[in-house]
Amino acid sequence: MENRKMLRDALVVGFAMFAIYFGAGNLIFPPFIGFETGTHWVSGLIGLVMTGIALPILAVAAVANAGGTFKDLTRPITPWFHQVYNILVMIGVGMLITIPRTAAVAYETGFSVILPTVDQGLLKPLAIIAFFALTYYFANDRSKVIDKVGKVLTPVLLIILVGIVILAIVNPLGSPVATELANPFYFAFTQAYQTGDVLTGLLCAVIFVEALRGKGYTEKASNVKMVLISCVVAFVGLFVVYGGLEYLGATGNSLFPAGTDHTALLTGLVQRLSGNVGLTALAVAVALAFLTTSVGLTAVVADFLIGITKQSVSYKLGVALTCGI
Repeated sequence: MENRKMLRDALVVGFAMFAIYFGAGNLIFPPFIGFETGTHWVSGLIGLVMTGIALPILAVAAVANAGGTFKDLTRPITPWFHQVYNILVMIGVGMLITIPRTAAVAYETGFSVILPTVDQGLLKPLAIIAFFALTYYFANDRSKVIDKVGKVLTPVLLIILVGIVILAIVNPLGSPVATELANPFYFAFTQAYQTGDVLTGLLCAVIFVEALRGKGYTEKASNVKMVLISCVVAFVGLFVVYGGLEYLGATGNSLFPAGTDHTALLTGLVQRLSGNVGLTALAVAVALAFLTTSVGLTAVVADFLIGITKQSVSYKLGVALTCGI
């Protein structure tokens, strides 16, 4: 019975980890890597796995092993390092750039595709308000953020993504053709790092650690063990989806001219694979991918505001401020 509970808890946290990592940027990089590497897509996949999956997952494991927070991990550098670093990243990048961008791009590539006939001047503000209302709903309860993401949002996202991957494998668009890329592994290695997920892992690890503590894994040994199992779940999910999307790009690399834009490539591949139904499903996946990223980052920023204001700002107020800004 205990083993079943551990597996269930690890699956929920692992699914949430997958979803928070899987922003829409993660949708466009694998097909582009497959497109550019062509017949050498396996070499590309190895590079993609190393910097796009393994390093981000190891970032979570490192934080958990150090004590559960970025502060614990960076304590050997100097006591004030984590404060300066977090202010720059959480406020300068997260609150003012990354989180607003999730809503903007979710509208451009998600809502506007799903509802193309609606007046865009009216749809845009309504879509962004709805996006942050949903962000607030999923992030406002600190103890249930991971459960909400892992049990509600991730299954829908996974069903759509795995459906696209299965179609790509069962009904490939063609055969990969050779490209002029000199070093496919190096290309994929550097491209996948640009997802920025190593930073995501370092800063979001605390919410996974705290979620598992809330489920009763309070001892460091048991907590680290559960974090590692959750990391394996997230790794498998990311590997299947990234690998399938990269293969999709490789099998369709003869159908598009060199230099095709990342987003145009993704939408073109999916449309050829499954028509307008596939495009609509992709738009839903994009909106969900950005929503899960927004929820995770909002939760982390709100948690950070508690510490920096010495609890003058509560968690729920921090979530509300972040969504409002």
